[in-house]
Amino acid sequence: MTLTDAATTPRPNSPASSPQTRRGFPRRAPELIELSDGDRLDLRIAPVAKRLGAATFRMLAHNGSIPGPTMKVQDGSEVIVDVENQGDVRRVVTR
Repeated sequence: MTLTDAATTPRPNSPASSPQTRRGFPRRAPELIELSDGDRLDLRIAPVAKRLGAATFRMLAHNGSIPGPTMKVQDGSEVIVDVENQGDVRRVVTR
């Protein structure tokens, strides 16, 4: 599964909404979490403040991280992801 985080994209009226500014955000590979059949994962979605140069931006993090984790699960396995959404926007989970 991969989490799509629309909240990490700056809001339209923010100073970071231009394509030139977005390029300044550091890219980082998401944490890889390997889950086996029957495993359980706690996932907390909550706002964080991230600094980029002199500006501070409000973003939503997954378990304190941006981007959130990538979950690797074997085909046919069943896992439980307990999500605690402390954010103010709806999340999208894709696989």
